[in-house]
Amino acid sequence: MEKNLKKPSFYRVLVPALSGILAMSAILSGCGSASQSSQPASGSDSTSSSGGKTGSVSKLTLWDIQTQDSQKLIVDETDKFNKAHSDIQVTPQWFQNDPYKDKIRISLGAGNPPDIFYNWGGGPLADYVKAGDVVDLTSYLNADSAYKNKFIDSVWGPATVDGKIYGVPTEGSAGELLYYNKALFKKYNLDPPTTWDNLLKAVKVLKDNGIAPIALEGKSQWPEMIWVQYLTARLGGTQVFDKIAKGEPGSWSDPAILKALQYCQQLVDMGAFQTGYTSLDADKNESEPLIVTGKAGMIAQGSWVYSNFQTNYPDFVKSGDLGYTAFPTIDPQYGDIAVGAPSSYYSISSKSKNPEAAMTYLKEVSLNDDEVTAYINKLGAIPPVKNIDDQLKASPTADFQIWLHGIIAKAPTVQLYWDQYLSATLAKQLLDNISKVFIKQETPQQLVDNMNKNMAAAPK
Repeated sequence: MEKNLKKPSFYRVLVPALSGILAMSAILSGCGSASQSSQPASGSDSTSSSGGKTGSVSKLTLWDIQTQDSQKLIVDETDKFNKAHSDIQVTPQWFQNDPYKDKIRISLGAGNPPDIFYNWGGGPLADYVKAGDVVDLTSYLNADSAYKNKFIDSVWGPATVDGKIYGVPTEGSAGELLYYNKALFKKYNLDPPTTWDNLLKAVKVLKDNGIAPIALEGKSQWPEMIWVQYLTARLGGTQVFDKIAKGEPGSWSDPAILKALQYCQQLVDMGAFQTGYTSLDADKNESEPLIVTGKAGMIAQGSWVYSNFQTNYPDFVKSGDLGYTAFPTIDPQYGDIAVGAPSSYYSISSKSKNPEAAMTYLKEVSLNDDEVTAYINKLGAIPPVKNIDDQLKASPTADFQIWLHGIIAKAPTVQLYWDQYLSATLAKQLLDNISKVFIKQETPQQLVDNMNKNMAAAPK
């Protein structure tokens, strides 16, 4: 069995994790989450001398992938921290989402990581832990129960390996959904793409009228995976990936995966995706203008994209033309399954010379009261902390947050992003194979066969 797949706690906490988010907003019963803002920005690059001290000052580096308002929020809060702590100075460094995955993996492996690093928890974090690259934060958290208990209990699951905690939450919860241009759908008398048949009809009508039906950021690969993992969940339920998570031999051969891949190639054959979709970069938010300008009708993306629309295209959002819906239903028995994550995390490198200073920074900055308020009111997110019901109800984006909360609330199961659960190597192999399916350099059956072989060959 794949070594990261042995960690049962991670997958099993997903539903309770998101259920915990729901509990914190019981009055919104029916309702959602968000800013796993994966969509990054200017990527600077540098190396780090972990936790180095100059005189009595601990100089720490932090690596993250936030962009725009999320990045500014962390910069502002870090500046406040640095001014309040003359003995600890933290310098954030920013990277683009996709290159970051390799950057952090290589830096940890080479023994030259930052003191604090952003991650998604799950399989890759478990790999880093097993390599001895991450500080066990359990004792720090147990020593400050007030800090630990301000978060919903189940958010710790994805950062827990063998009963020990290796990361603290740093973002709001997130889910994947389908955005669409309401004005286009109204113009062509289309129903919202709530079912697969509605979506296929919209694809045909929009294509016939010279509009790209679906914007897709193929250069980044993971947006293509959104289609595969959601279609699989809609066709076969989360038990399909459950088997993969358990490392069952041949589990990629489930008929739901094969059919999901065939559906993706059906969309390709219909011309559903815009011309040149393989060069569109999610790191640069390149698909959103296509939706705003009516050059494309739909996009499958994360809830974090809502804040991008709100920040960069406020008039479009205010006009009410930004539509959003759960991923289309195919088999009704699986229609309420959601794909999302309770948070992302900051972890401390075992190479840091001053993990205590790093922990002081995390406790004072990551999801402090100012950040929680900003995530709710500016970023349209639901932070994984307790007692924020009133703030959520008063949020300027309450409609979206309440709607998303409802999607997750009624979900019988929440499926974590596949690439965040798999080991880094398997995730990369999966993304590469999916891309080949989307450009039809590989058949669905070839992907299935390749992933079965890759999983069998992965370290046990």
